[in-house]
Amino acid sequence: MIVLERTKEEEIEKVYALQKVAFQELYNKYQDEGSPFHEPISSIQEKYNRPDNYFFTINDQNDNTIGYIRVVIDEAQQQGWLAQIAIDPSCDNKGYGTRAIELVEEIFSSIKEWSLSTILQEEKLVHFYSKIGYEKAANIQNIQEDMDIVFFKKRNQLVI
Repeated sequence: MIVLERTKEEEIEKVYALQKVAFQELYNKYQDEGSPFHEPISSIQEKYNRPDNYFFTINDQNDNTIGYIRVVIDEAQQQGWLAQIAIDPSCDNKGYGTRAIELVEEIFSSIKEWSLSTILQEEKLVHFYSKIGYEKAANIQNIQEDMDIVFFKKRNQLVI
């Protein structure tokens, strides 16, 4: 069981630390300078202050913060972007990511279409998003040799 809570401004340092831990393995593998691993805390703070960005901490049944998810919603409240989901690697494969996304989709139930992107070469991530109903879009963006970004979409059948 997990609980999503709107992130408080004083928790930005915790979000920053989680982001570093969650994205370190991918950074070590790809050495991508655009990785969230390299994002400064000032950038996270700036995103936190945007009116279209929503940060939620992911807490386990013992109220330990094990991750966060950042959601961007368009002005018309029709399109949602799962901008980042970061789970402490020690909590991987326990269903926390799946449940966090389900809860976000419930919170923003009026969103007609959700989008996200991930690294195409990361089969585990591609499988994860496919498993929870996201479909690969046609566009793939090359970042560097051996690293491409693939985009996913999911339509909310209840509001279309």
